[in-house]
Amino acid sequence: MKIFLQHKQTSFYFTKAAKWTRLSEDAIDFSNYDQAVDFASEHGLTDVQVVLKFKDQPYHICLPFQKDTPRSSIQI
Repeated sequence: MKIFLQHKQTSFYFTKAAKWTRLSEDAIDFSNYDQAVDFASEHGLTDVQVVLKFKDQPYHICLPFQKDTPRSSIQI
């Protein structure tokens, strides 16, 4: 399985050169979901989702996420 960050609007993948590409082969392959989400947060990437691609399978799984609101800023 390969794990990528994908822009939701363009479907482009994030590369090591800090650019976007149509080809997943040129994208950063993260070691796990958490690493991809942390990378996106640390680098200020917005409107992205994690994509799981499986070898020899005709499908992939898209996992959207959003940055959590810090508990201290939640008002009840």
